[in-house]
Amino acid sequence: PEPDGSLWVHVADPTDIIADDSAVDREAMTRGVPLYLPEGTVPMLPAGIVDVCGLGLQEKSHALSLHIDFNADGSVFLKEFRRTELSVSRMTYEEAEVLSADTAWQATLANLTRYSEYRASRGGVELTLPEFDIFVDSDFNISLCEVADDFGRTLVRNAMVAAGNAVAKWAVENNTAMPFAVQNYAEDHPEWDDFDGSWVKSFERRQFFLPTSVSAVPGMHAGLGVEPYVRVTSPLRRYGDLLAHRQLLAILDGREPLSADELERRLCYSEEGAKMRRNAERDSKSHWMTVYMKRLGEWQGRAVKLGEIRDKNVFLLPELGLEVRSRWGTEIERGAECTAVLKNADIPECECKFDFRK
Repeated sequence: PEPDGSLWVHVADPTDIIADDSAVDREAMTRGVPLYLPEGTVPMLPAGIVDVCGLGLQEKSHALSLHIDFNADGSVFLKEFRRTELSVSRMTYEEAEVLSADTAWQATLANLTRYSEYRASRGGVELTLPEFDIFVDSDFNISLCEVADDFGRTLVRNAMVAAGNAVAKWAVENNTAMPFAVQNYAEDHPEWDDFDGSWVKSFERRQFFLPTSVSAVPGMHAGLGVEPYVRVTSPLRRYGDLLAHRQLLAILDGREPLSADELERRLCYSEEGAKMRRNAERDSKSHWMTVYMKRLGEWQGRAVKLGEIRDKNVFLLPELGLEVRSRWGTEIERGAECTAVLKNADIPECECKFDFRK
């Protein structure tokens, strides 16, 4: 943070190691993102590169540093960007809690809060549905771990969105092609009242978000409440971020950045690879959750009815972070709590069936 309330966002710089259009770069392009499976992670880049380039993993870290400032209405702009060499101290999200009481952070935290309010006024929402990670060890033991939504995670999330929004605005103003992330609402979405952060409202709002697309054409990101937006803070984990990173570095070096057409060509490959990996992650997590429930045998717990999708009722099992669709439970009101009782966990069908009782 700076005394004036502005913010530096430092992003790992792998470009000295990964030459543009090299074999490593082309492989990363076809992968798009890491593959996060319950059994382990297959990275987008070779592990050795991550160990060398990750911030704080070496005595000195090379970074692309983005200086973000705030307008009177809470919106952001990119003040400057440059290459830096940093000494970085790593901390957990829980350890970052101390920053909330740090005097040096107060002006910046206040600005980030105003920025969050600015996004909310433009339709941005923070979905509150519980989220769990599922892990499988080498002995096939399965464990669930809830992803907490604490101060540290909120701080990092807001800072990353601010950086992406500011960079995207700068790119549009300076006619620089970027892999813009765009998300629209469905055409038939209703006019909502103020978002109250409840599970039911989160489910309702989520139903009308269209999938995010990535292209060289800027647009609104409805879920975040910003326009335009580009993901730029994870070049070790997303190929699109690496492309955005390179575009900024080309400007710094006085080189010609990639054209919009070339950017689109590369994004076609990376987004297809990313889609395949996300589908694999979803299917693997669904499989291991079914195995987990099968091993439990008998289970019952709290459920909340979120709403309906077509002819099925949707229930949330908050103890598991699991959403279940069922033809049963029509008589239960939306938002009402009830009891879910496991009937069957069908591993070949990758499906868990429950009874829902008032």
